[in-house]
Amino acid sequence: KNRVQSLLDRWFHKDKNAYQQALLSFSQAITTILDLNRLSRLLVSTVTNAMGIDKGWLLIKKDDGKGYELAASIGLDETDRDRVFSQNSVSYSFSDSTISIPLQRDEHLIGVLSLGRRYSGKPFTKADREILTILANQAALAITNAKLVNQLLRADQLAMLGRISAGIAHEVRNPLLA
Repeated sequence: KNRVQSLLDRWFHKDKNAYQQALLSFSQAITTILDLNRLSRLLVSTVTNAMGIDKGWLLIKKDDGKGYELAASIGLDETDRDRVFSQNSVSYSFSDSTISIPLQRDEHLIGVLSLGRRYSGKPFTKADREILTILANQAALAITNAKLVNQLLRADQLAMLGRISAGIAHEVRNPLLA
């Protein structure tokens, strides 16, 4: 009897363990990804695939701080996308969204991960919400890091362009004598 119970427990909990393992692997991998587009797509695809969810989308705060933009999505049709893009804040409502997890960093809202329904029809449990919250906090940190690295790269490129321009201007004003 114990052997049968053990087999049944493993059978019914295998999906739960598989999605938890996939999310754990993802949380370890995101610390090294500095490409914001890749990070966003990976977040949405990992969560929707691991948890068996039909739709998922990630809104990230725009660089100018005015509103949010759709960073990645899975399963959204054109009507859904139009509704996401027409919103200037995250106070929208989708009938297809069953859970939205804020991505926060130092009390600032970085973005929102919204998820549709599970293929199984099962509701999200408290443990699911806790795991998603932990993952969202890690994703917020990774997104912040990726944005900072991109800003540094842009600043470095602008500085290099300024040095080149200054060198060209100097040569125009003071041509080399041959």
